[in-house]
Amino acid sequence: MAKTAAVLSLIMILAFALRVLPIAAGAQGFAPQWWAIDETYMLVPALNVMSGDLNPHWFGWPAAPLIYQNAGIYYAYFSFGKATGTCSGLADFYAENEADQSGVRILGRLLTLLYAVLTIPVVFLLGKEVYDENIGLLAALFLAVCPMHAFYSHLMRPDVPQAFFIALMALGSLWLIKNRDALLYILTGTALGIAIATKYQSAAYVVAPIVAHLCGRGRHWHLAMSLAGAVCAFVLVSPFLLLDYTAAANDIAYELAIQRTNALPLQFPMNHIWYVAQFLDKGALAMVIGSFFLIGLLVALKSRRKKELLLLLTIAIVIAAIGFQNTRYDRFIIPLLPMACVFAANGANRLWLAGKRLKSPALRRTAGLCVLAAIIAGIGLLLLQTAIESQDFFKDDTRMVAAKWFEQNVPAWTWMAVEEGAALPEYKFESFRHVRSTYGEEYVTQNYLPSDMRNNGADFLRARGYQYAVFACDPSELCTEDEWFRNFADSAVSITAITPENHNAAGPAVYIFRLR
Repeated sequence: MAKTAAVLSLIMILAFALRVLPIAAGAQGFAPQWWAIDETYMLVPALNVMSGDLNPHWFGWPAAPLIYQNAGIYYAYFSFGKATGTCSGLADFYAENEADQSGVRILGRLLTLLYAVLTIPVVFLLGKEVYDENIGLLAALFLAVCPMHAFYSHLMRPDVPQAFFIALMALGSLWLIKNRDALLYILTGTALGIAIATKYQSAAYVVAPIVAHLCGRGRHWHLAMSLAGAVCAFVLVSPFLLLDYTAAANDIAYELAIQRTNALPLQFPMNHIWYVAQFLDKGALAMVIGSFFLIGLLVALKSRRKKELLLLLTIAIVIAAIGFQNTRYDRFIIPLLPMACVFAANGANRLWLAGKRLKSPALRRTAGLCVLAAIIAGIGLLLLQTAIESQDFFKDDTRMVAAKWFEQNVPAWTWMAVEEGAALPEYKFESFRHVRSTYGEEYVTQNYLPSDMRNNGADFLRARGYQYAVFACDPSELCTEDEWFRNFADSAVSITAITPENHNAAGPAVYIFRLR
């Protein structure tokens, strides 16, 4: 037991080290302190809650647990500054953070880091519950070095905390198969409710406790209590979803419009295939560990053990659910990574055991060395990919590249329109006057048209958005029935596109247009 705890502690230290360095880089003023624009959706509401207004006024994810936790952290940060004399009051605190958000942004990222590290022992328990301690340790190690999990652990986003609560819920569901205790049902439902309050897509994971209940043949009122616990936890953690239901409905509609859930049916199978392929991609488990994952899946299908099938069914149903969204995001599979790592660890273990069953001692040694080498190589590839992706936090992202393009190619004091999704800190454009625009997409009720920007004196537009991407690639594909696009095609000429691919930089694609 002591040896297992020591090894698990080392794995947690490794996970912490891989994730904390890029966050520390952001604290030193590098580009990452601002390039993840989605962080604003948690940072600003948290600062508002800290002021005493408990309504976050934004419900798109909804990320309610993280908003309130960050608000508490910010208040402690403010109290420390006030006690040490570096901050005179709330007005001073807000003024400082309006000018430079790096401090509160780093604190928010550290909260994500905490959830990432705490997920490691939960993955160990998942592996131990389904298989044994050794597989649990290997699964924890796989997650610790997983590039996708490490990358999103650097950011103030809900994906990694969502994975923590989903892993807790999955662990509780596994325990429900043999333990029919009412309190365990409630706790499992509570973890699910908090996960849903962190990110709405977590509702798809309700399949886990339901299947566990059916496998364990527990009392139906226990399952009702679990589902009630999920609802209560969701409401208690995010009460303003009901109290401010009009704003909540608008924010949810906005997010749904972004993700294009009205995709054509023909596109759905390709989306499912794409998400399945992500487990084999270098960003998730890489090819070697991904191969172990496939072996683990096949073993689970063959053995048909309840606990393995529970995790398998959960993965399958969640991929089926997220595949119906036309807009693909690799981060949607992050909550599935703990379960995938368990199967990958068992796949590696099964290869090891298969080698040990060979009759020839020489063949057994060779097979054992080959499997060990494959595990080491797989972990090495994951570490390398994690290191490569972490370098993005030490160099300019696409928006900073765009800022430098303007400084080099556009005369100072030129009027420029900045689409909100591509916004940069004002001090990065001290020599340019700004005309702020909206996204200009179909679901925006009051579009600020390109012709309006031009009439207000803007000569250029910096834009980032799905429709802009379509326009830059093929203007003929624009929706001709929408006023924004008709106006855009007549009023803007594409000058350059700064994408992650053509500039080897992190961040969104940025498109620069001349307004005519």
